[in-house]
Amino acid sequence: VPHAAENVMAWIHGNDRAVLNAAAAFDEVIDSRIPRLSLVDYRGREISDALMTSEALGERLFGHRIDTNGGILAEGAVLNSKCIGADEWRLDGKYLPTDDDPVARYWFGYGVTVTAVFALRRALNKAGFKHHSIMVTSGFSDPMKVEAFSQAEALLAEHLDGTCLYDGIGAGDGCDRAAGDGP
Repeated sequence: VPHAAENVMAWIHGNDRAVLNAAAAFDEVIDSRIPRLSLVDYRGREISDALMTSEALGERLFGHRIDTNGGILAEGAVLNSKCIGADEWRLDGKYLPTDDDPVARYWFGYGVTVTAVFALRRALNKAGFKHHSIMVTSGFSDPMKVEAFSQAEALLAEHLDGTCLYDGIGAGDGCDRAAGDGP
């Protein structure tokens, strides 16, 4: 589903259901053999929009693409290693880099970050949508970002309930549950 479709749906139906309406329109008119992948970064409500779309499309939905702009704090993301959200991560026993770690910029802050994608994955799992994939895009032409996400997959595996942090990235593959690459 392209960003433009969500803009049109927001103009017609309002912002609150733009992601759902765009995904539903795609589902209605596109050949059912084409996988349904919703784009959930429309207004920084990645988790809310993903859950709403997962509920509505159910088994017809393959997954979600997160492409959050670098100027937006994604829903569920941790801003930095010193904020309350970071303290909650540590209390839960999850790894977090320090702010001076070179990979910290891929874990914290704005855009598509490890903490944002992890929050989305956990919300989908908790709601019963473990089978819905997450595709991450935006900034993945940077090899350091790709490496940071690959390392995060291993570092957070025990907290992912048998799923992958992400299933694919714009610059290559993520983990493949069927191939046994995931936890």
